[in-house]
Amino acid sequence: MLRSGLIGLGKIGTPMAHRILDAGFSLAVRDVREQAVEPLAARGARACGSPADVARNADVICVVVLDDAQVTEVVLGPAGISEGASPGLVVCVCSTVRESTILELDRALRGRDVHVIDAGVAGGYTSAESGTLVTTVGGDRAHLDRTAPVLRSFSREVVHAGALGAGMRLKLIKNLISYLAMSAGHEGMLLAEAAGIDPATVRHVVEQTDLVEQFFHMALSRPCSRRLGPDAPEAEREHAIHFAGVARKDIAAIEDLGRQLGIELPHARTARENAGRLFLAPDDEGGAP
Repeated sequence: MLRSGLIGLGKIGTPMAHRILDAGFSLAVRDVREQAVEPLAARGARACGSPADVARNADVICVVVLDDAQVTEVVLGPAGISEGASPGLVVCVCSTVRESTILELDRALRGRDVHVIDAGVAGGYTSAESGTLVTTVGGDRAHLDRTAPVLRSFSREVVHAGALGAGMRLKLIKNLISYLAMSAGHEGMLLAEAAGIDPATVRHVVEQTDLVEQFFHMALSRPCSRRLGPDAPEAEREHAIHFAGVARKDIAAIEDLGRQLGIELPHARTARENAGRLFLAPDDEGGAP
């Protein structure tokens, strides 16, 4: 059976480690905080003094630390994974980092027969707790197949996005949509509070008007997100131009209300300025508010 390792026992890494143990894998763990390691060691995980020590006891390692600098330090730094790695080891970078970091790690390890895949985990700590993360993987299919049993232990689905880096691209795209959706909801509720509208009523109207289906899913379901070209059907071009104009008019009124109530609405302004692009209106349709 594959020997597994996990480095980084935070809100996501800790439940991932528990799900790996639940699946019956041996597990070597490392975190700079001893108190994070103790509960897993009590369940039979091997507590390691360094990432290199994890590498000596694993065939597959999941790295779940905070950022690019920490990932690079854990993999390539002093007493890092690279110092303890045996040929054939697969390093799964589950942290959300830049694609360039993934590619740099691959270049550094390639000559040692140590393999890197990007394996972004999406769903947050509640999904990590329930073992229902969605893991977006970039890299060689053979390396994914080797690591899949471990990845599936904490995932509802493992999605192979393509070549090395594609999994992280997909994770970043998903995160962009998540944060912008949160920003829209936050800005709307700020305006609601200032306008004296009950938040529960706002939520009710949003749900009853199928806002998510009408706008969010519409944007995700379009065959492409490029503006309509001159060869597009005239009816589609007119529709896009019309609704971009309606959006500008509506958002201008929203901004006026915000100014009246003393609320800054930077995302509303951005949406107005980009209304043509949002509705795929032709490049030459004009941008006047």
